[in-house]
Amino acid sequence: MWHAAARVSGTRCRQPMIPCSRGLRSEPIRCFGIFWTRAPANALPNILLQSSNGRSLVDNSSDFIRHVNLGAAGDSYYEYIVKSYIQLGRSDPFWRHESERVIDALERIVFRRGVLLDTTEPLVDAESEGSSAGVHFQSLKRFVNVSWPVILSNTDVLHQPDHLSCFAASLFVLEVPPSEWSASPTSARARHLLRLADEHARFCYEMYLVNAGLSGESVVVQKMTPNDSPYPDRPQVSIQSYITRYHQRPETLEALFYLWRATHNPKYREWGWTIFQAMEWYTRVPSGGYIGCNDPHLGCKDPIDKMESFFLAETLKYAYLLFSDDSILDIKADWVLNTEAHPLRISKNSGQDLTSAVHS
Repeated sequence: MWHAAARVSGTRCRQPMIPCSRGLRSEPIRCFGIFWTRAPANALPNILLQSSNGRSLVDNSSDFIRHVNLGAAGDSYYEYIVKSYIQLGRSDPFWRHESERVIDALERIVFRRGVLLDTTEPLVDAESEGSSAGVHFQSLKRFVNVSWPVILSNTDVLHQPDHLSCFAASLFVLEVPPSEWSASPTSARARHLLRLADEHARFCYEMYLVNAGLSGESVVVQKMTPNDSPYPDRPQVSIQSYITRYHQRPETLEALFYLWRATHNPKYREWGWTIFQAMEWYTRVPSGGYIGCNDPHLGCKDPIDKMESFFLAETLKYAYLLFSDDSILDIKADWVLNTEAHPLRISKNSGQDLTSAVHS
């Protein structure tokens, strides 16, 4: 069912990463256990829970409200399943199993794949003066493979992904062992995950192109009548801005950073540079700070007069890391970044002694 509707609000589902001190580790790990004991076999828990007892919310008819969302209110749960496994040195079989289970469930149940007719190519000219400068688009016609997450709301499937969910491409990359990070990995699973990450990153990049160079909060994916697509086995789709406000979010640049580190494909830097130039041209103010935009189609003439703290901590950090040498924060062996992009050391010791804390 292709259906778009307003998001259901819910409690924020943030799971802490595991502290370095073993004496502090059991409590945050038990948080995962609360969700696992209430999650179905597919590993996708309901994100609308009562904070007092962990039970699912109910509606006026006393039916459980089922809501699975990789974006707002649910993103960090999935992120910290994968990153906790990495933080513990990728050595614990229990956490490896949980990480694989979540990634496989997201791909099988939440993600959809299609082909997008891309009709624009950005041309950013920040050097010119006057009305001719800025972000321009030249016409072209090409088909690109994309993937996006849906929202599962009771029996509805909502094709309305938000920008927050764009971090998922980095999870697919992180699920690939660093020894397989290359443009041509040897294992079929690594190739598959990197391909899925690439398609999702492409979708998120397109969110910027359909919103005048600065991504809005969310888009609507619509099915189209096939138009000479070279991929007949995939539905042809279009995306339209739904919530157009640009809030300086980092998730797409985050995904491009991980894909660059894993493959060194120059297109990820090219996409990131296009995004950065649009940010510089439209949102930088004379004082040196940056603003948001209520409607980028108006060229930020209706600005959001504030700079988010995460813009410095995450958005610009990922932009910097995208163009930095791999030795700067070596995420292959030494560092894992939490959801606020703070680097944490990867443990060199196994976390096997922590498994029992999940269900205790």
